[in-house]
Amino acid sequence: MKRKIFTQQQLSLACLLSIIVLLPGCEWPGSKKVDASAPSSNDAVAARRPAADDGSEVLVSMEGTPLITKKMFDEELQVLLEKDPRMQMAHMMRPEFVEQQYLNALSANYIAERYVKEKGIDQTPDYKKALEDILKMGRQVVDGQYFRKEFPVEVTTSEVKEFYEENKDGISGILLSQGGINTVGVEFGSQDEATAFFDKVKGNATKFDSLVKEGDLDEKRRDFRLVNNISVGVDKEIRDALEKMTTFPSIEMVQADDSYWVINAIEKEDKKYRPFAEIKDELEQSVKQRKQAEVIKDAVEGLKEEYNVAINTDYFAQKQEERAEIMRKAIEEHQAALQAQQEAEQSEQIQADACDVIDTQDESPMGMTHAA
Repeated sequence: MKRKIFTQQQLSLACLLSIIVLLPGCEWPGSKKVDASAPSSNDAVAARRPAADDGSEVLVSMEGTPLITKKMFDEELQVLLEKDPRMQMAHMMRPEFVEQQYLNALSANYIAERYVKEKGIDQTPDYKKALEDILKMGRQVVDGQYFRKEFPVEVTTSEVKEFYEENKDGISGILLSQGGINTVGVEFGSQDEATAFFDKVKGNATKFDSLVKEGDLDEKRRDFRLVNNISVGVDKEIRDALEKMTTFPSIEMVQADDSYWVINAIEKEDKKYRPFAEIKDELEQSVKQRKQAEVIKDAVEGLKEEYNVAINTDYFAQKQEERAEIMRKAIEEHQAALQAQQEAEQSEQIQADACDVIDTQDESPMGMTHAA
């Protein structure tokens, strides 16, 4: 029998589908909520039976009772694909694999549900508490979604463009290149050597490399490539000198620590960004989210007044003071313990020194005569 080999991508997808489906309290279209006091598992299965007029092929059954039909499955699959871009991409690449894994995961959901009911797990305090917590979280999520819908916002192209210009240096994915000045340099150990070479190349930037070869200075030459204010491994003095330059190419002599550099600033390359048109839609969503966050913040503040909401900020201030007091006492106790340890060590040292003095006296000729 051939052993089935799964790729890492397939395994990851299967795990993702299992996580999506095996969630407590999930119900799927076509299913009915089963009462906890149902007398038998067969009754529970019957309660989950699709509508008789479904008419589509049965894909999963349990003890002969249909659980998932093709119509139900297609509807559920469509919901999943609409909500998860990862699933959309995976389904485009491997539709049969995704659908098989999703059907397996849905089946596992029914199996887990029946097992939990038959074992009475759903009647345990831990289960009820976990379900209550999830329902509470779900309610909060849905409340938030519909609350935001009450405060829609629109953004203009000019707003998005302004956001792009103001933040293009700090948003990941927009800045393609930091730019800088294409620079080469020759390092000298003395100012006289650097000055002699500087006098040769000054005003002859285009002949810089040929003069380097002529002076047999290839080993001292360094190609800094693009240098900007965040370049690593370039002396600050060189970066500062380049930053002051306004014309290119340009030759300059710079001292950096014990070295003297003759640098050739060949040309300046501006920063490169992704074109606005290419990223406009993505930025529009970001700007809309930020704008809506401000609108909702103002709305919440207004509703606080309308609903007479009082938040006890003194509670947190008091907790901060209590934590500071605990830290202060801990530091004092630590310092006291260190001081006590130092005093104990000093006392031991004094006693040891005293013993050494007594031993020395006992061993001396005068001490021996006195003892005699």
